[in-house]
Amino acid sequence: GDTGLDPTMTSGWAINNIPTRINRGRIYVCEEVHLIKEGEIIHQRQVVPLNRLRMKPFSYRVKLVAIYQDGNIIDPFIFDLTIQDLMESFHTGIRDIAALCITMEYATIINVPYELMNAYKQILALQIGGNFTQYSCLMH
Repeated sequence: GDTGLDPTMTSGWAINNIPTRINRGRIYVCEEVHLIKEGEIIHQRQVVPLNRLRMKPFSYRVKLVAIYQDGNIIDPFIFDLTIQDLMESFHTGIRDIAALCITMEYATIINVPYELMNAYKQILALQIGGNFTQYSCLMH
């Protein structure tokens, strides 16, 4: 395509093996050329044609490798957690706390639903004359 540049500015194109032609007093690039790639070192000869076209194909960002906090090194995978992962972890923690409180016979608001469910199961077991295993809902 048309670069909008004068024919006197052809040196940067030839160095980078970019096929050009001159038509009506302007430089035209004949085919698409990938001049730079992500992760490669860029040389001055590659920058010249980009500057002439007023192109700035660079972006800078920080790549997180590790997190250092209070003497601990933490992997950055924690930023890849989804809401579902956090909810499952929270639910598991609540279930474990409830199991601990029930085992210690320590009443908390967390184990009230489990206590109600177990009371219902015990009453149901008495009604039908069955055998009831206490707190089986907390077992895996």
